Amino acid sequence: PSITLGSASAYRLTYNYHMYGSDIGQLEVIVNDGTTSTTVETIIGQQQTSNADAWLGSVVDLALWQLVCLHSSQTQDVL
Repeated sequence: PSITLGSASAYRLTYNYHMYGSDIGQLEVIVNDGTTSTTVETIIGQQQTSNADAWLGSVVDLALWQLVCLHSSQTQDVL
């Protein structure tokens, strides 16, 4: 579903991720304004050094959009 953000400029997407392992691909955060899809963040490959490592956090600024539909896309490397 789409989310109408209005005219305020303080909207953000905050999320946590854990990407450990030799076959980790990439994580993308995509914003669609109803017309155009824009990749606003891409995280590629292993980010943690062990399975026990803490999750990492990220914040994406959504101030450029007033209507958004958020998508995440992840891939896994194939050996």
